[in-house]
Amino acid sequence: MLRYITYRILAMIPSLLIVSIVVFSLIHLVPGDPAQQYFGVSAKPEALEAMRRELGLDRPVHEQYLAWLWGLLHGDLGTSLIHRTPITEMFASRLPVTLQLVTFAMVIAVVLGVSAGIISGTRQYSRLDFAISVLGLTGISLPNFWLGTMLALVFSVKLGLLPFGGYVPFSEDPIANIKSMIMPALSLGLVSASIIMRMTRSSLMDISRRDYIRTARAKGASENAVVSRHMLKNAVIPITTVAGMEAGYMFGGAFLVEAVFYLPGIPTYALAAVLQRDYPVLQAATLLIAIAFMSINLFVDVLNAYIDPRQRESMARLASS
Repeated sequence: MLRYITYRILAMIPSLLIVSIVVFSLIHLVPGDPAQQYFGVSAKPEALEAMRRELGLDRPVHEQYLAWLWGLLHGDLGTSLIHRTPITEMFASRLPVTLQLVTFAMVIAVVLGVSAGIISGTRQYSRLDFAISVLGLTGISLPNFWLGTMLALVFSVKLGLLPFGGYVPFSEDPIANIKSMIMPALSLGLVSASIIMRMTRSSLMDISRRDYIRTARAKGASENAVVSRHMLKNAVIPITTVAGMEAGYMFGGAFLVEAVFYLPGIPTYALAAVLQRDYPVLQAATLLIAIAFMSINLFVDVLNAYIDPRQRESMARLASS
């Protein structure tokens, strides 16, 4: 297993390198000038040229990329062109907000998705199954930023039950912190819950037709025992795989949700960098999201290997080849 994990980590390096090259190239193709953003439209040409030289923007693009990559290899994400502060410090202060949002949203997605999928998959073609399926299809179709806006309109503007926007650190006020995270987490988690529900339902429906399920029922096993010991145990692999993919997608979806609710996380900082043409911030944020996505996929693969011995054998063969 350790050899496989090492193999996967080493395989991430060329993927991240390709991601960094593509992102760096696309960012520099976007019209705009960080020096112009810093000084404003009334800036003198001499001041703009001096700023470009100071920021290294007057050098060829490939030299800028190599300088950024060299710093990255030494643990330096760079310096914000606009705020003139180390990106590592800015990300360190904002990362807990984004991690808390994604964690809350993932808990909501797994709990609601798996529970609804079990109910729907064990009551196939019933009215309850039909209702849950309709809700799941509706959830998949709703953009998370629109869902967040509607939740804010109902629970904040109309009912006044939850605060609209802002963030309170958990260390300062735990209750206010949880209240500020409920609507953003629901906005991000309900869509993923719908996808997990559909996968859970589909897996259970497929497994329910297997011979060993018929045998367990013929031996007189209770329905709860059949579901928990046989159906769920064999359906957990596709469910964890989809849940892991959704956790990775949540880091991308957090861009819009944090913007709707004014959460001071990394995605909000990166969105502001788009408008300001702050290249190093965008590059660092995109790279962190790619690392998070790949790491989550690796964790899911390892988890599935512990669940299913057949996958452990497959991983061992792959690592030794």
